[in-house]
Amino acid sequence: MRNMKVSILAISALACLAACKKPEPLPPAPVTVTPAPNASRMENPAAPTPPPVAQAPTPEAGKEVDLEEARAALNQAMRTWFLTRPNPPRDLNELVAAKLISSIPPPPPGKKWVPDARTMSVSAK
Repeated sequence: MRNMKVSILAISALACLAACKKPEPLPPAPVTVTPAPNASRMENPAAPTPPPVAQAPTPEAGKEVDLEEARAALNQAMRTWFLTRPNPPRDLNELVAAKLISSIPPPPPGKKWVPDARTMSVSAK
């Protein structure tokens, strides 16, 4: 009986050792480096690129601004603002100053654009 317990322990130990064997590492992938154009002028390659400036629609002669397009541009600027800053903007002029939009589009007649920090959007009220 004792020999049987020793045999079972020995087999269990061998099974554990076999299961714990480290897998063979994969060969490293080949790395190719392509120099960037104007690499000598590159300032800081690790610096994040600034977000694109949203082009808010502006009224053309004889045409009205598409309100949904204007609201979409403002909402995109608000979302971008919150990606880079913890506090909401005091007003929409801060979005222009931060170069997130080129200009504030005119609101619907009798209303004004109101930023909402909770929903990270802009509405006309």
